[in-house]
Amino acid sequence: MGDLVYNGMHAYLADGHFTAWLSRLSALEASLDRDATLYVGHGEPGGCALISVQRRYVETFVDAVQRHLNDEPSARRAAVGRRMQELLPAGDLYFLMELSVDPVAVALGGSV
Repeated sequence: MGDLVYNGMHAYLADGHFTAWLSRLSALEASLDRDATLYVGHGEPGGCALISVQRRYVETFVDAVQRHLNDEPSARRAAVGRRMQELLPAGDLYFLMELSVDPVAVALGGSV
């Protein structure tokens, strides 16, 4: 598993490990002191609240792909991109999220 928490940046989910990622976020959250500082893989260091923000990002991404699973691939990529930009308007690492749509769709049983 790569970077566990990002701060204000789009994430790479193309490896299909989103379920494990969510599980590790929960384990990390349970194990840290509430005053801990996270030195994240991408973005500025921050507090433990970044964990729940990252969880919401991953869940929103997977939900968006699931909702558009039966769309034509380019339409699915566009729809997921719009949803993720609503959640995280910053464009930092947007290309990582964009690269992740098709592999996650396949992991969820869709096609490309």
